[in-house]
Amino acid sequence: MQNILALDFDGVIADSILECLVTAYNAYSIHSGQAQFRTNLDKFNSTELAEFRRTRIFIRRGEDYVFLLKAAADHVSLNSQDQFDRFLGLNSGLRDEYRELFYSQRKKLQEQDLPSWLALNPLYPGIETFLHSRIVAERLFVVTTKDLESVHHILISRNIPFQAKNLFQATQTYRKPQILSHISSSRGVEENNIHFIDDHPATVIEVAKQTEVVSYCAVWGYNSDAQLENLIKMKIATLTLEAFTSAFSQV
Repeated sequence: MQNILALDFDGVIADSILECLVTAYNAYSIHSGQAQFRTNLDKFNSTELAEFRRTRIFIRRGEDYVFLLKAAADHVSLNSQDQFDRFLGLNSGLRDEYRELFYSQRKKLQEQDLPSWLALNPLYPGIETFLHSRIVAERLFVVTTKDLESVHHILISRNIPFQAKNLFQATQTYRKPQILSHISSSRGVEENNIHFIDDHPATVIEVAKQTEVVSYCAVWGYNSDAQLENLIKMKIATLTLEAFTSAFSQV
């Protein structure tokens, strides 16, 4: 039985945090009545960049990035997933607006200046070579909360071979465990022959508990030492980037 490799996108394939900062800034700017539009990082200071990167580990969906900026503007300190989730709950009435603004501003930058948008989405070191030379496209799947149009843009810009039918977008109602089980049943592959890599510890735990898929956490993505230590206690595997590209070179 041939193995399938299923990868999250942001935090595993692409280091998209800078694009998400720019997009979230443009979205929040409209929400707050400023309507400023940025295409790069020139006007962000080092403190803003560091805080956005620190709190990125709490993100699950695109609009959540806008909530990070609202928290900063409201001087709300976010130091745990529970704190962030409570903040989301207190401001749940903004979710639909933030979602629409985030994705519309992402699309606006893609349409107005695609090279600048792509430059904000570098691939992790070695990933491009790995996807070009070591992977059979029919056995590579992407399972992500990122919009698939953006995934297409990035893969095409790098000339990475992929099959569009193997790209899946997870939502609140169609979650990653369900998608992976669907891949298993629809492609006639046992769940334990699917290897899934994600950088969000809670997602890795969710998949491990709900499926027989072999799950790993990508330590090169957006997670903390404390989160990774908890995974190790739960006997869930973690992978460095070097170990990943070595272990899956024959998929």
